[in-house]
Amino acid sequence: MKIISFAWTTPALLSGEKTRTRREWNDKYAKQFKVGDLIQAYDKQPRFKGKRVAIIKITSIKKENISLMPKEDYHKEGFAYLEKIGEKIFKKNPKIAFKEWKEEGEDYWVIDFELVKKETESLSKSENLMKSHGINLQERKSFIDWLQSKKLTYQSVMNYLFYYDKFRSVQNMQQIKVNSFLKKYKYNSIVKAFINNYKIFILTNVKDYNKTIITNTSSIILPRETGGKPIRIPNFIIEEEVWKMEKYFERERDKLMLLLSFYCGLRLSGLINIRPYSFSWDEWDSTKKGIGKLKVLEKGDKERIVIVPSKLMSRIEKWIREVAAKENEDPEKPLFKIGGRRWNYLLKSCSQKALNKDISPHTLRHSFATHLLNKGITIERVQRLLGHKNISTTQIYAHIVQKDIEEDYTKMIDY
Repeated sequence: MKIISFAWTTPALLSGEKTRTRREWNDKYAKQFKVGDLIQAYDKQPRFKGKRVAIIKITSIKKENISLMPKEDYHKEGFAYLEKIGEKIFKKNPKIAFKEWKEEGEDYWVIDFELVKKETESLSKSENLMKSHGINLQERKSFIDWLQSKKLTYQSVMNYLFYYDKFRSVQNMQQIKVNSFLKKYKYNSIVKAFINNYKIFILTNVKDYNKTIITNTSSIILPRETGGKPIRIPNFIIEEEVWKMEKYFERERDKLMLLLSFYCGLRLSGLINIRPYSFSWDEWDSTKKGIGKLKVLEKGDKERIVIVPSKLMSRIEKWIREVAAKENEDPEKPLFKIGGRRWNYLLKSCSQKALNKDISPHTLRHSFATHLLNKGITIERVQRLLGHKNISTTQIYAHIVQKDIEEDYTKMIDY
């Protein structure tokens, strides 16, 4: 029977909350693993004195780029579980580790599996860990079953379970403690929905609780927030600063990535996943100096078409022909051959030298939107160019332009 070691995600595996794993296997090795195979799950590799902790069964296996990893994999890969028990990943918060992992841009084999059997010793160790955090395992399981009976999505169940484990005890179902819990998590909609569902769960199962708990629970009222949330204005740079940064980059590849990010408003995931065929070369005529089009795969695995300025298209075509085509013979590989973490570093390093500022890939996207609005493009058109589903997301950039107008007005009017 083949072996897969889980290392720091072993607790998540044993809790039943890890159902997916990614491996940097070569293709020859990966072909040994088939759907339906029973696999020995180890806490670490046998050569490092690892022990078998469970038996799992493979339900699917495929190869894909890490940048395409969906949000729900934060739960499926076990990061959410590690966060709620207070574990770090390489001394980092699981959310940060997950984000940085996704930005690497490498290809992984993705294995989905189901837990068949846990070793008794490992099971008790995992359960004792939860008990040490004051979690009632029997109630926890009943709460999960109740949520699933409501036909909630996997994501919703995991979200509520996350806050259940943070809340820890039914004894905390008192108005003052609930208020404190909500305030701690800034009254976000998921934590309020959890409290409401937990309240209904308790009142639905009154026979399992004493009179005091039922009385306290039934009297709980979710407080309403008063006043609007402050608008967070995103950072941005102007077009002249982008060109100043461009001069500091030495490689043409990095210059092109900078300009594509700014003039196309690309997200990081869209940028690092560009392939040579992503550009509409058949439609673009270099002799006419026309604009080009680029198909990108971004947030939520959604495709969108972005416009590329004519001069930038010419530079990209020349670079691919003279440099990239010689270095990258496989058209299925990313064009720029760089991970998100490395691009973040290069961008930050360059911006510090050129502008004495810390610029991120998303800052360039903010800057693109602000640049368009300052040029008089309507907010509806900016929405389409950014690929925003909701115009309220785009309207944040209007506040930047409004702020500039107010500053200019103050300088002109002395009254």
